[in-house]
This record gives sequence, structure tokens and C-alpha cells, in this order.
Amino acid sequence: MRVCRMTAFLASVTLVGGLTVHLGAAQPKQAAPPKQTTQSKQAAPPKTDIWKDEAKETQPPWWQRDLSNETIDRIMAGLQKRDPARAKQLAELRKKDFERFKLELREQGRPELEQIAVERYEGRRQEQTARFVEWLKVDYPTEEQALAKLKDGDPQLYARNLERLSNQYGYLYEADRTNP
Repeated sequence: MRVCRMTAFLASVTLVGGLTVHLGAAQPKQAAPPKQTTQSKQAAPPKTDIWKDEAKETQPPWWQRDLSNETIDRIMAGLQKRDPARAKQLAELRKKDFERFKLELREQGRPELEQIAVERYEGRRQEQTARFVEWLKVDYPTEEQALAKLKDGDPQLYARNLERLSNQYGYLYEADRTNP
């Protein structure tokens, strides 16, 4: 019985494989496109695809976008404190070749850039927390009052309860914020 099943299986595999090869060979080959003469090449307009996005390599990544003058000054001030000689070299390079200056500044001012990123993140997080607490005050005043008592007492317990409330009411807050 097993031999019959195995034979039937091998026969079906061979049949399907042979059929696939046969059909692949039977398809007609596509003719090569006609060769263009030099006159027809000049007459044809260049192909441009208006739906194609700009190539990714031409767009700088988000971390390489231009720095504002305030950010550059802040990085230079931090670099002046850490390495005055290097800051002086970068100041001279800023006057001569601004593009190269930006590249060097990104390399040399990495600690300051990281500090700026952390401050931005913390600022956004605090704004989000303040908006959430205001929403709690309006929609769930008892929860907000209990949270306010903890804020003055134990900061760690306040943070844990804020996280708990955020997990518990976060979806409602987001729904209310996006669709009042």
C-alpha cells in the first residue's frame, strides 16, 4: 500500500514538473525592440515619471537637516567650554566653508546635539503630561486630586500612579484629543 502511494506521489511530481518545463519552453520569445536611429532618438522627448518620488539618496536623513543659528551658537558655546582650540578652528572654518563647517560641527558637537535632543524630548513629554493632567482634571477630577496629593509627597509614587492612569485612561484621552 505504501509503495503504491509513493509511486503515485512520484508520478504526480514528475508529471507536474514535466508539464511546467514543457509550458515554459512553449511560450513564444518576445521580439527585440526595434533599433532607434539617431534621428528618432533626438525627436523622442525624455521620459519623466511624474509619479516617481525623489530619490532617497538626495533627501538628507532627519538627523542631517540644517541647524538653526541658535543651535549652532549653542553647540559652539558648549564646544568652547570643552575644547577651546577646536572651537576656534571651527569658527574659522565657519567663515571659510560653511558646508564643511556643518559636517565638522556635527562630529565635534555630538554631546551638545545629544543634550539638545534630550531636552526637546523632555519638553515634549512634560507638555504631554501637563495636557493629560488637565484632561484628567476635567473628566476624572477625583483621580486628578489623588494624583496632585502624591505630587507634593512622593515623586516616585506620583510617577507610578501617573503611568497607571496613563495606561488606564490613555486611550480615552487620545480619542478625546483627536476627536473632541
